[in-house]
Amino acid sequence: MKMDRLNLKLLVFTFLISISFCVYGQSNINLIILINDEIVTNSLELRFNSMSHGEYTVNYYPGKEITVSTNDIFKKEDVILKFEHQGFDGAKKIKTYNYNIPISRGLFYDTDYLIVKIYNLDIKRFRSRYCKYKDDYVVEFKNRRYYMDVIRCK
Repeated sequence: MKMDRLNLKLLVFTFLISISFCVYGQSNINLIILINDEIVTNSLELRFNSMSHGEYTVNYYPGKEITVSTNDIFKKEDVILKFEHQGFDGAKKIKTYNYNIPISRGLFYDTDYLIVKIYNLDIKRFRSRYCKYKDDYVVEFKNRRYYMDVIRCK
């Protein structure tokens, strides 16, 4: 009888420890995307691509939690974030922008949020602010430990 109680207690203890590791071992990051100083409020289909782990697709909305620790795509190498967004260009016409943003794997670790700021350089005020860049857009990142700012002209 005592042996059965001991086995039951050991089983319950092992079960509780396993659950706590699963709950606390899982790392989620709140992702926030700003385009031209405005938070993207519409839904986007984000694709995280890596050479060895393929593609991880997420339906985005502001503050969307992305599970990092259980997804191999974020563990071993940098990823490319790909998505399309419709916005207004410099002439106030609707335009579809295609983004391919390299993201270092270090941006996902030891943080609970990642802010991605994108500035389209076909808009005059951003083109003059980031005059040294020849790409279609520039990207800044911020998380709780790291801030990657892009060099500004003015």
